[in-house]
Amino acid sequence: MTFFISSATIFAQDAEPLEKESPSERKFDIGSDEDFRVGFVLALMHAEQNELVDYKRQIIKSDPKTYKEYKDYYSNGRLKIVAYQNLITGKWDGDYIEYYEYGNPKLEGFLIDGNWANKLKGYYPNGKISYSGHYDSGKKFGRWEYFDENGKIEELKMYLNGILKASVKLNADGLYEGEKKVYEDGRLETIEHYKNGKKID
Repeated sequence: MTFFISSATIFAQDAEPLEKESPSERKFDIGSDEDFRVGFVLALMHAEQNELVDYKRQIIKSDPKTYKEYKDYYSNGRLKIVAYQNLITGKWDGDYIEYYEYGNPKLEGFLIDGNWANKLKGYYPNGKISYSGHYDSGKKFGRWEYFDENGKIEELKMYLNGILKASVKLNADGLYEGEKKVYEDGRLETIEHYKNGKKID
Protein backbone atom coordinates (compact mmCIF):
# COMPACT_ATOMS: atom_id res chain seq x y z
CA MET A 1 0.00 0.00 0.00
CA THR A 2 1.41 3.41 -1.00
CA PHE A 3 0.04 6.83 -0.12
CA PHE A 4 1.30 10.15 -1.42
CA ILE A 5 0.81 13.16 0.85
CA SER A 6 2.66 16.47 0.60
CA SER A 7 5.05 17.40 3.40
CA ALA A 8 3.35 20.77 3.72
CA THR A 9 0.50 19.17 5.63
CA ILE A 10 2.34 16.41 7.42
CA PHE A 11 1.67 17.76 10.90
CA ALA A 12 -1.98 16.78 10.68
CA GLN A 13 -3.10 14.53 13.51
CA ASP A 14 -3.15 10.97 12.19
CA ALA A 15 -6.69 10.47 13.50
CA GLU A 16 -6.02 7.24 15.37
CA PRO A 17 -8.52 6.97 18.23
CA LEU A 18 -6.96 7.76 21.61
CA GLU A 19 -8.32 6.95 25.02
CA LYS A 20 -7.75 10.48 26.29
CA GLU A 21 -6.68 13.80 24.88
CA SER A 22 -3.76 15.24 26.80
CA PRO A 23 -1.82 18.13 25.19
CA SER A 24 0.97 15.76 24.14
CA GLU A 25 -1.43 13.42 22.35
CA ARG A 26 -2.99 16.07 20.13
CA LYS A 27 0.01 18.08 18.99
CA PHE A 28 -0.36 17.50 15.22
CA ASP A 29 -2.97 20.16 14.66
CA ILE A 30 -5.60 19.91 11.93
CA GLY A 31 -6.05 23.32 10.40
CA SER A 32 -7.23 22.93 6.81
CA ASP A 33 -9.19 20.70 4.45
CA GLU A 34 -5.92 19.20 3.26
CA ASP A 35 -4.95 18.37 6.83
CA PHE A 36 -8.27 16.59 7.32
CA ARG A 37 -7.57 14.58 4.17
CA VAL A 38 -4.18 13.55 5.53
CA GLY A 39 -5.74 12.50 8.82
CA PHE A 40 -8.44 10.55 7.03
CA VAL A 41 -5.92 8.67 4.85
CA LEU A 42 -3.83 7.72 7.87
CA ALA A 43 -6.94 6.61 9.75
CA LEU A 44 -7.83 4.30 6.86
CA MET A 45 -4.32 2.87 6.98
CA HIS A 46 -4.68 2.16 10.71
CA ALA A 47 -8.04 0.49 10.18
CA GLU A 48 -6.73 -1.69 7.36
CA GLN A 49 -3.72 -2.75 9.42
CA ASN A 50 -5.94 -3.65 12.40
CA GLU A 51 -8.14 -5.83 10.19
CA LEU A 52 -5.12 -7.51 8.63
CA VAL A 53 -3.57 -8.29 12.01
CA ASP A 54 -6.85 -9.68 13.38
CA TYR A 55 -7.25 -11.87 10.30
CA LYS A 56 -3.67 -13.12 10.59
CA ARG A 57 -4.18 -14.00 14.27
CA GLN A 58 -7.21 -16.10 13.32
CA ILE A 59 -5.22 -17.96 10.67
CA ILE A 60 -2.35 -18.68 13.07
CA LYS A 61 -4.73 -19.95 15.74
CA SER A 62 -6.58 -22.23 13.30
CA ASP A 63 -3.49 -23.70 11.58
CA PRO A 64 -1.00 -25.05 14.17
CA LYS A 65 0.63 -27.25 11.52
CA THR A 66 1.87 -24.21 9.63
CA TYR A 67 2.48 -21.78 12.48
CA LYS A 68 4.64 -22.79 15.41
CA GLU A 69 5.21 -20.88 18.62
CA TYR A 70 8.88 -20.09 19.19
CA LYS A 71 10.44 -19.34 22.56
CA ASP A 72 14.00 -18.37 23.38
CA TYR A 73 15.44 -18.09 26.89
CA TYR A 74 18.26 -16.31 28.70
CA SER A 75 20.86 -18.36 30.55
CA ASN A 76 19.01 -17.57 33.80
CA GLY A 77 15.94 -19.38 32.47
CA ARG A 78 13.84 -16.27 31.87
CA LEU A 79 12.04 -15.72 28.59
CA LYS A 80 13.90 -13.72 25.96
CA ILE A 81 11.57 -13.97 22.95
CA VAL A 82 8.07 -15.30 22.28
CA ALA A 83 7.08 -15.33 18.62
CA TYR A 84 5.45 -17.36 15.87
CA GLN A 85 7.14 -18.80 12.81
CA ASN A 86 5.65 -19.87 9.50
CA LEU A 87 7.11 -23.34 8.98
CA ILE A 88 6.60 -23.15 5.21
CA THR A 89 8.29 -19.80 4.56
CA GLY A 90 10.58 -19.81 7.60
CA LYS A 91 9.55 -16.22 8.33
CA TRP A 92 8.17 -14.72 11.53
CA ASP A 93 4.40 -14.35 11.47
CA GLY A 94 2.24 -13.09 14.29
CA ASP A 95 2.69 -11.56 17.73
CA TYR A 96 6.28 -10.91 18.77
CA ILE A 97 7.41 -10.08 22.30
CA GLU A 98 10.99 -9.58 23.44
CA TYR A 99 12.00 -9.30 27.10
CA TYR A 100 14.86 -7.91 29.12
CA GLU A 101 16.89 -10.47 31.03
CA TYR A 102 15.12 -9.74 34.30
CA GLY A 103 11.63 -10.15 32.85
CA ASN A 104 10.31 -6.73 31.81
CA PRO A 105 9.10 -6.41 28.19
CA LYS A 106 11.57 -4.80 25.78
CA LEU A 107 9.61 -4.86 22.54
CA GLU A 108 6.04 -5.73 21.52
CA GLY A 109 4.85 -5.91 17.94
CA PHE A 110 3.33 -7.96 15.16
CA LEU A 111 5.00 -9.47 12.10
CA ILE A 112 3.54 -10.51 8.75
CA ASP A 113 5.83 -12.43 6.40
CA GLY A 114 8.81 -11.22 8.42
CA ASN A 115 7.84 -7.53 8.25
CA TRP A 116 6.59 -5.35 11.08
CA ALA A 117 2.90 -4.57 10.78
CA ASN A 118 0.58 -2.32 12.74
CA LYS A 119 1.66 -1.08 16.18
CA LEU A 120 5.15 -1.45 17.65
CA LYS A 121 6.11 -0.52 21.21
CA GLY A 122 9.53 -0.34 22.80
CA TYR A 123 10.25 -0.12 26.53
CA TYR A 124 13.01 1.07 28.84
CA PRO A 125 14.51 -1.43 31.33
CA ASN A 126 12.42 0.20 34.08
CA GLY A 127 9.23 -0.83 32.27
CA LYS A 128 8.31 2.66 31.02
CA ILE A 129 7.45 3.04 27.35
CA SER A 130 10.30 4.28 25.15
CA TYR A 131 8.55 4.68 21.80
CA SER A 132 5.33 3.78 20.04
CA GLY A 133 4.34 3.86 16.38
CA HIS A 134 2.94 1.99 13.42
CA TYR A 135 4.25 0.02 10.48
CA ASP A 136 2.70 -0.72 7.11
CA SER A 137 4.35 -3.54 5.12
CA GLY A 138 7.54 -3.17 7.13
CA LYS A 139 7.71 0.63 6.74
CA LYS A 140 7.07 3.23 9.41
CA PHE A 141 3.97 5.34 8.86
CA GLY A 142 1.96 7.91 10.73
CA ARG A 143 2.64 9.39 14.13
CA TRP A 144 5.51 8.02 16.23
CA GLU A 145 5.89 9.05 19.86
CA TYR A 146 9.14 9.01 21.84
CA PHE A 147 9.30 9.16 25.63
CA ASP A 148 11.87 9.80 28.35
CA GLU A 149 12.67 7.18 31.00
CA ASN A 150 9.89 8.51 33.23
CA GLY A 151 7.26 7.87 30.56
CA LYS A 152 6.86 11.53 29.59
CA ILE A 153 6.45 12.15 25.87
CA GLU A 154 9.30 14.31 24.55
CA GLU A 155 9.28 14.04 20.76
CA LEU A 156 6.86 13.39 17.90
CA LYS A 157 7.76 12.22 14.42
CA MET A 158 5.65 11.64 11.34
CA TYR A 159 6.48 9.02 8.71
CA LEU A 160 5.02 8.17 5.32
CA ASN A 161 6.03 5.02 3.46
CA GLY A 162 9.03 4.62 5.76
CA ILE A 163 10.35 8.14 5.18
CA LEU A 164 10.63 10.73 7.94
CA LYS A 165 8.46 13.70 7.01
CA ALA A 166 8.42 15.81 10.17
CA SER A 167 9.65 15.96 13.76
CA VAL A 168 9.15 18.20 16.76
CA LYS A 169 10.30 18.25 20.39
CA LEU A 170 7.88 18.74 23.25
CA ASN A 171 8.35 20.34 26.65
CA ALA A 172 7.10 18.98 30.00
CA ASP A 173 3.61 20.39 29.29
CA GLY A 174 3.39 18.60 25.94
CA LEU A 175 3.83 21.82 23.90
CA TYR A 176 6.13 22.43 20.95
CA GLU A 177 9.61 23.34 22.20
CA GLY A 178 12.65 24.08 20.04
CA GLU A 179 12.84 23.07 16.40
CA LYS A 180 10.03 21.70 14.28
CA LYS A 181 11.54 20.13 11.17
CA VAL A 182 9.76 19.22 7.94
CA TYR A 183 11.38 16.99 5.32
CA GLU A 184 10.80 16.46 1.61
CA ASP A 185 12.16 13.33 -0.11
CA GLY A 186 14.43 12.71 2.88
CA ARG A 187 15.91 16.22 2.76
CA LEU A 188 15.34 18.91 5.37
CA GLU A 189 12.87 21.37 3.87
CA THR A 190 12.00 23.85 6.63
CA ILE A 191 12.79 24.57 10.29
CA GLU A 192 10.54 26.52 12.63
CA HIS A 193 11.35 27.46 16.22
CA TYR A 194 8.94 27.26 19.14
CA LYS A 195 8.85 28.27 22.78
CA ASN A 196 6.08 26.94 25.05
CA GLY A 197 4.00 26.04 22.01
CA LYS A 198 4.36 29.42 20.30
CA LYS A 199 6.31 30.08 17.10
CA ILE A 200 9.12 32.55 17.76
CA ASP A 201 10.50 33.28 14.29
